[in-house]
Amino acid sequence: MGVPPDSYDAPFNSLHAGGPEALFAGKSNVIEGIFEKLNALQSDKLADAS
Repeated sequence: MGVPPDSYDAPFNSLHAGGPEALFAGKSNVIEGIFEKLNALQSDKLADAS
């Protein structure tokens, strides 16, 4: 799973200029887990809307 491109825009780029990979360097499981959870939440929201 890749990092969504908007993760490099405000407000995220104020945390680290290198983006999410630099912020979580050496912790790829953390960033993957964050985006897996965000995708699950989005899927749940879409399911609730239908």
